[in-house]
Amino acid sequence: MKLTLVPVVALLAAVWIGWQCQQPKNRENRTMNRLESFKSEIGFQTLSEKTQPYQPILLTATSLAGLGMVSLADWTPLSNIVYQMDDNCVIRIWDLEHDSVTATLSLIVSSAGQEAARQALLSIASNTSSPSIPFIKGPDDLGDLAIEYPEDDELQDIVWTHGNYCARVGIEDGDHETALRLARDLEKCLAGYGVSDLTTHLIRIDSVDLKSASVKVSEPFEIAANVSAPDINRIKMECVSLQGRLEIQDLSDRSATVLPIQKGSDVLVVRAFDTLTLLCASRRIELKITDQ
Repeated sequence: MKLTLVPVVALLAAVWIGWQCQQPKNRENRTMNRLESFKSEIGFQTLSEKTQPYQPILLTATSLAGLGMVSLADWTPLSNIVYQMDDNCVIRIWDLEHDSVTATLSLIVSSAGQEAARQALLSIASNTSSPSIPFIKGPDDLGDLAIEYPEDDELQDIVWTHGNYCARVGIEDGDHETALRLARDLEKCLAGYGVSDLTTHLIRIDSVDLKSASVKVSEPFEIAANVSAPDINRIKMECVSLQGRLEIQDLSDRSATVLPIQKGSDVLVVRAFDTLTLLCASRRIELKITDQ
């Protein structure tokens, strides 16, 4: 049987299209298999058995000096950044320097219990394009579960969970002992801030004032969050447009001006967190955006 050129080309095109369509699924499967293998290697599955019930952490130090870490005595603070990562977690990142060596200390605070903190650890570990996850199991005496880069790696990175916290120490061109000393000092600090009950410290967005769930392109509208918190003066608000059809303008502590820029549906996520405890809350608003 003799095939003409056109059917052959069509056949090859169909095969190529089918292969291309399969690639995202294959990549997703490889990512899932890689993560499941990593979880098994570090003993993630048995974590819940070892840490139930758990004691929540409520850290109220907002500066490096406030942590009282002896190992930080010779380090110079460079920056202190805080932002809400998602609906449940807020992160504080300190950059510091000593003898031309730069280090980063990060604290991810979960308002949804220890599970969200553990998922943060997995997200950090799997955030790589390498075929395998570069982290290995860390010291058993560091928090509930620790992972780290191998000791001979140029980048020293240690991540661990402690209750509703996920902590991280990273040093560029640093030695493993220095990173581990900082990590253990930070873990000792966290252990000193345990509380019996976190619920009395949580914040809540009771409602969001909005004239209408239907808005128009190029016509700004105002929103205001009604927040319940131990101290309302410590609350900072953030807004996120999930579909990117809204532009956030003039954001203040508990209100914002929002500009619709494209017709369609969007979800406006209103987030708020306590700048002292980093506990947070969120509320989602579905909006319909119409033409003028």
